[in-house]
Amino acid sequence: MTEWLDDLVSKTKQHYEDQKAKEATFLEEQRLKKALGKVFFKDLRDGLKTYAEKFNKKFGSEVFSVEDDGLPDEFIISSKPDQKHKWTATVTYGSDAHRIEINRSPGGSQAFSLSLVSDRGSIVALYGNSTDVEKGQSAEKLGQNIMASMLLTP
Repeated sequence: MTEWLDDLVSKTKQHYEDQKAKEATFLEEQRLKKALGKVFFKDLRDGLKTYAEKFNKKFGSEVFSVEDDGLPDEFIISSKPDQKHKWTATVTYGSDAHRIEINRSPGGSQAFSLSLVSDRGSIVALYGNSTDVEKGQSAEKLGQNIMASMLLTP
């Protein structure tokens, strides 16, 4: 009679141990995303600042700028390649949602979710609702794409 009870106890323990392991893995992923997401955002901002300096020097005038006003989760990009065209974009990082949003005027907004690449222990930015980490962009690649879109959009 106790055989079925022993079996039930064993199955119940296994079920809850599996659930506990999944929760621990999820919490660790969230912790890593939060920590690495801050680094990703800082790398994105710092990379764009460096690109702006190099671009302006090679172009011969101030065309592209990045201003952060000391805010850890927001910066503003401006580009004015000629007298007719001017774009600004506010880039924000939502650490709780692990998202980077780019609100461009004119042009609207874009959202990127930050995803953890488990086998590399790194973060990539995924556009929209994508879940394909293989197509994710590093901070450097995302910065290059942002800069190109701010300068080459008609």
